[in-house]
Amino acid sequence: MGWLGISFFGLGAICFFIQLLTNVSYLKFDKEGFEEKNLFQTKKYKWSEVKNFRQANFRGNKSIFFDYNPDNNKWKNRSKLTEIIFGKQKAITSSHNIKTEELLNLMKTYKRKNK
Repeated sequence: MGWLGISFFGLGAICFFIQLLTNVSYLKFDKEGFEEKNLFQTKKYKWSEVKNFRQANFRGNKSIFFDYNPDNNKWKNRSKLTEIIFGKQKAITSSHNIKTEELLNLMKTYKRKNK
């Protein structure tokens, strides 16, 4: 049982340090949209696919939530569970080197300028 615990938490520590030291997690904006990357996947969203952004707290952590435009079918099936749990279709965690409020304002500004 001890080796199982050591293996589990050891693997978690390795993933944490890889993510911390190699900069494999980021949020990048351009005139087309934004790209969210973490250790295992990269997702790209166009500004035209997003309806709105808002900040909310989930278990004490600030996050940015957004809904997709109703005419967008690309993410429709993938967002059902998130919408049931959070009331919004997608969340971006605030694990970046910027305050959540500043990130939210930046995303709204980019969306407004690049419609």
